[in-house]
Amino acid sequence: MTTFALFITQSPTQANATHALRFCRATYASGNKVAQVFFYGDGTLLTLDADGDNTELARIQQQWLALAQEHGFKLCVCPTAGEKRGLCDQEGNARFNYAQGFFPTGMMDYFATLKSPEVIGVQF
Repeated sequence: MTTFALFITQSPTQANATHALRFCRATYASGNKVAQVFFYGDGTLLTLDADGDNTELARIQQQWLALAQEHGFKLCVCPTAGEKRGLCDQEGNARFNYAQGFFPTGMMDYFATLKSPEVIGVQF
């Protein structure tokens, strides 16, 4: 069994946002698994709490959340990259405005996952 760690840097409007979802589904369909999905750069925009403003974003988020819940992997977000893209409250405070189910963690968490020789990193 192969284990993957996904590193998503593309905006949710880019095709790679859905490519990563398909890759994740195919990973489990082939008997492999995902240890973690890490959203970085413009990929952090996928984790924005849209409050129903963007139905396409909400649809993709729900697919990620369902996969993570079904298979038990973490959906991690780089808070520094998110802050640079406005993922904070309306007053600009350090409280991040992530959709429920996405967790702010540092890049070291992602790299610690990759430290295992059984984990292969894939970037989208």
